[in-house]
Amino acid sequence: MKQFVKFCSVFILCCSMFTCFAYAQADKPFIQPVTLQEEKSALERFKAEVVQDPMNYTAICRASLFSARIGRRQTNKDLKSQYFTEAKNYAERALKLKSSDESNYVMSVAIGSVAEVASTKDALLLSKDVKKYAEAALKFNANHAGANHVLGMWNFRVANLNFIQRAAANALFGGLPEGASNDNALKYLQKATQAQPDFILYWLDLAQCQNENNQEAAAIQSVKKALSLKIQTPDDAAHLAKCKELLQDWE
Repeated sequence: MKQFVKFCSVFILCCSMFTCFAYAQADKPFIQPVTLQEEKSALERFKAEVVQDPMNYTAICRASLFSARIGRRQTNKDLKSQYFTEAKNYAERALKLKSSDESNYVMSVAIGSVAEVASTKDALLLSKDVKKYAEAALKFNANHAGANHVLGMWNFRVANLNFIQRAAANALFGGLPEGASNDNALKYLQKATQAQPDFILYWLDLAQCQNENNQEAAAIQSVKKALSLKIQTPDDAAHLAKCKELLQDWE
């Protein structure tokens, strides 16, 4: 039981990491906030744009994504839940306006965020919806970087459960979602890096997946690629520190 609870915590954290997103699909140019304050200001701006124009699809999608991302950093559970609820509400509005790659993607991110504060059982059930909406996004656009990253990490986490964790899942919930594999994880993470090659987290996650699958040389190259990139988000400094740590361990 402890093993499975530990897995759920890791998986939920993984879901929250899906709030690192690609704006190549956005309707107009957007400069990614680099600092925490810039990120908060961006969220308030998107919210104001939605109030001004409730049909502003791009602003609604961005408000959802930034609500999820900022919520993930909150230490107060009530405040975290508030951000995540807003993220899901905006995602639902986006889907009602237009079902597309971006609206399905933001819904997968929002649900993954809600899972972070859900019960263990609900988190596992929600993980199936994370997969469902990410797959729906890829039906509209197979090269959506964020959706590919979501599915890559979903496959990686589920495929690498140990025997005890799988047995606990079968006993408690009647089994795990089907179809997860390391081959799929690698495929989707590679597509994420191809779709947005300047995004540090995608290379970091690809490297860790490659290393787990005995592709040590490829993993080292992916980490080195990440270290060659410029910081684009408030989380990238931590991602680069992790890359340096892994490179030191692997070389």
